[in-house]
Formats: sequence, C-alpha cells, structure tokens
Amino acid sequence: MPEMNDAKAELEKLAKTYETDIQTMAAELQSKVKQYDTEAAAQTDEENAKRLQEVQGMEQSIRQYQGQAQQELQKKPMCKNTRQTYYENTSYRR
Repeated sequence: MPEMNDAKAELEKLAKTYETDIQTMAAELQSKVKQYDTEAAAQTDEENAKRLQEVQGMEQSIRQYQGQAQQELQKKPMCKNTRQTYYENTSYRR
C-alpha cells in the first residue's frame, strides 16, 4: 500500500514540523521569562506589568498554535500511533 506509506510519511513530516515550531516557541518563551525575571527588580511596576502581559500573550499563542496543529493532524487520514506519538511529544508545559 504505497498510498498508506506516503500518507504516513506526510503526516509524520507535518507532525515533526509542528513539534519543532512548538519547541522553538517554548524555548523563546522560557528565555524571555528568564530574562524578565532577572531584570524585574530594576524595572518599574508598569514595565513589569507590560512584560507580564507579553509573556501571557506568548503562552496563549503557543496554546493556540498547538491546538491548531492538533486539529490539522486530526483532519489527516492516518494511523492512530503516529498521532499519539505527536501528542505525547508536543505537550507544552511551562
């Protein structure tokens, strides 16, 4: 069944792309949080509040992107194991 193998390869490639994107976004978020935590004492309350909103926005963006990725993968016809592997490997946790 070459069609099945092609579909599987396509889904795995797409899942890997999403996984990489989410990991990159999470690393950027963690770097920003670390930077902001280090600098917080030297910033005004107003600046810290702005930074908090920025971080919360980044977290929300990651969750939205992850949800979109999961929905996109669910639309693709593929075996359950490939999807399960993606979900296990891309769960964003702060």
